[in-house]
Amino acid sequence: MGDQPDGAGRVRDPAATPELTVVPAPPAARDVENMKVSIDKDKCIASGGCVFAAPEVFDQDDDGIVVLLDGNPPENQRPRVTEAIDACPAAVIGLG
Repeated sequence: MGDQPDGAGRVRDPAATPELTVVPAPPAARDVENMKVSIDKDKCIASGGCVFAAPEVFDQDDDGIVVLLDGNPPENQRPRVTEAIDACPAAVIGLG
């Protein structure tokens, strides 16, 4: 077999290293799906650990009681939310 033209009319040496085509990977499921976070404000003792662990998800009101900023954070926040759950001495954070 001899050299064959490519789609642009160029002749490519078949012995040469083929060109690489970069194809972006599909988004991982963790980047598409969201978690479900819940809180029980009545049990909150205002320790603030959740806010330090996941400030994008939790805040505190003027009395220090937890405020849920995002009840459906992206999956990439799971490590921070899990850390917030572990940091909560009153166990007021639920994850579903």
